[in-house]
Amino acid sequence: TRPNNMAASMAASSALSAHVLGRCTAKSRRTAFRCRAVQEPASISAPVGFVPPEPRKFTVAQGSLGRVVSSAIPLVLRGGTGALISGWFPSIVRDDGAPGYSMFRVAGKKLKEASALGPRPAKTIEVFEYEGSPYCRKVREAAAVLDLDVLFRPCPSGETFWRAIAKAEGAKTFPYVKDPNTGLAFCESDDIVEYLFRNYGPAASDTFLSPEGLRDAGPATLEIPMMLRRGGITNLTCYAAALVRLKGLKARPSRAAAAAAA
Repeated sequence: TRPNNMAASMAASSALSAHVLGRCTAKSRRTAFRCRAVQEPASISAPVGFVPPEPRKFTVAQGSLGRVVSSAIPLVLRGGTGALISGWFPSIVRDDGAPGYSMFRVAGKKLKEASALGPRPAKTIEVFEYEGSPYCRKVREAAAVLDLDVLFRPCPSGETFWRAIAKAEGAKTFPYVKDPNTGLAFCESDDIVEYLFRNYGPAASDTFLSPEGLRDAGPATLEIPMMLRRGGITNLTCYAAALVRLKGLKARPSRAAAAAAA
């Protein structure tokens, strides 16, 4: 009877696979099987009477113009620092039809973008900071210029989780950076900016630069943008950008509980 049972099981299994995706595991010396089945997703269709919206040009929502303008002013005050990554260089090349991103393609040509980035960190860097700080702004812009994946921990005044962790680890001021790739953790925005460019900027990949030369390199060799270097113009424009926004200085209670109860 075993062949007949096996044939019947195979037939039932093939019929079931058309409707159910499952994974079965058998324990040794047992005849019982455990199966976990997942029903195939049903087809998705638009609701009855649904009318898709007509495409429209981008416009600022009514009442939001002031917020949009106040968000753009800091970028202007900072000379666009952080808008472009290090060594960004555009060029017009022949469009060979290969798939891939390009800002525009026209008349058989496309825009090709290149950059000069340093080594990528294997582990994610953490930065404890808050939006309203002009010093934290410098570090955020440096991370953007270097195209780094950074985990930002919000620490405005009154915040009780990440701020407490940073303080417990010895942070006296913000921003405070932790790099698991090197084991270093420290404060001071100018030191953090130079550290990021020294370890993950274009100079870190320069084979003609010795380890001692890299360690002692100045901002020009490290290719730190002028608006991120130590000095009065950097601090002045960062303060001006922070004053325009005046956001993210103090933590506010979450509205999640009130929204859930409504």
